[in-house]
Amino acid sequence: MRWAAALDEQLKADAAADYRVRLAVDLVRIGHNTRINPPPRAVDLPLAAWEMTTEHHIELVSRKWPTGYAGHTAARIGHLVAVAAKEE
Repeated sequence: MRWAAALDEQLKADAAADYRVRLAVDLVRIGHNTRINPPPRAVDLPLAAWEMTTEHHIELVSRKWPTGYAGHTAARIGHLVAVAAKEE
């Protein structure tokens, strides 16, 4: 969230909940773009077991996005703890 806040050029004039949603949408947008245009040396594990710790769980439904954003209704922001490839 601190990273998204550093990227956000708009002043923090929104209500706190709207501001958190806007930051979460920024992160969802970045994640979606990297799936469409993966960076070099990216590893895609479609059949992977993974664990993460959740620091933020943000509902993306707000006044600006009443039905969520790009098919997402919530964002979980945290740290990836473990990833293990699964056999097909």
